[in-house]
Amino acid sequence: MKKLICALLAALLACASCSALAEAGFPGANEAATALFEHAWVNEADPDDTLEIWFDGEAWRFSAVRLTETDAYSVCFDVCWFDEDQNALICKGGLLVRGLVMETGKEGEQAVLGDVEADRFDAVFTVDEDSLLHWTGSGDALEDRVFVNDDDLDDGLFTGEWECGDTSLSISLRRGVYSVVIFQNVGESDALCWEYTCTLLETGVLDGSGSRMLQTTGENGGPLMQYKYMHGEAAFTLSGDTLLWSDAVDDAGRDMAFHRIVSAQ
Repeated sequence: MKKLICALLAALLACASCSALAEAGFPGANEAATALFEHAWVNEADPDDTLEIWFDGEAWRFSAVRLTETDAYSVCFDVCWFDEDQNALICKGGLLVRGLVMETGKEGEQAVLGDVEADRFDAVFTVDEDSLLHWTGSGDALEDRVFVNDDDLDDGLFTGEWECGDTSLSISLRRGVYSVVIFQNVGESDALCWEYTCTLLETGVLDGSGSRMLQTTGENGGPLMQYKYMHGEAAFTLSGDTLLWSDAVDDAGRDMAFHRIVSAQ
């Protein structure tokens, strides 16, 4: 259901993901700034309230959205810059869009009705010694809030390197999205590769979709990738210290149990 709401939000709430230019005379970003702010964040008191901040080389970009069963909002800014003296991200010209999520249609489809609030506002973002992000200075438009780094929400249960015989499996987490890559040798020079984009469900299952490819050797001796399918589905679960792979297309993970690769110290 949330995937459908997000698609509607993308069309209606135009500033859900926006750029805030670093104006002339204002420093854009440096390594210290990106290390502090370039993360996915979740409101410590409200997990439906999410914030992503990153710098694309020219502008600070934001995706600030709160999405629940009944209401939503998104925020963007006209201009932001990193203040080295305050060690803070200063943003001006904030625009707030509030929406009401309504159920429509016979199949319970969701729609979002949004209104742009006229009053502009500012914001100051700082990160404290406990790596918590503080959003302050927006006055009556939005209350002060505290966000935790979404990377910190990863307890390490899934992320890392796994193996089962000649098959390796790698899971990484970026901005709340898990990437799974599986590599399986099927001959001296051939291999199968699966790539999935997944989300962690409340049930503790890593669920997603992706593609399967066959890697062979091309005429020039280099690797040649051939897609076998593009829209496969898979789920990953933990059974004690073992990772299980359920492939919905051809049951490739049947009877396979992956164990974590422990790095040599």
